[in-house]
Amino acid sequence: SQLDQLPAMLTVEEASAALGVGRSSAFDMVHRGAIPAVRLSQRRIGVPKAALIRKFNLDGEGDASL
Repeated sequence: SQLDQLPAMLTVEEASAALGVGRSSAFDMVHRGAIPAVRLSQRRIGVPKAALIRKFNLDGEGDASL
């Protein structure tokens, strides 16, 4: 699948594409805590692929709540 091709740590832009939401919406979701994310530096935010898959049921399991 396309998810298999992605790195273990995604950018917010990559996560937004995987979820089918816009970039601004994805950043808003990160700030609300709806997308699991870690701050990598003052300007960079990473989204762990495994957490994204679990959170949004991208593998058939998870809570799938936006």
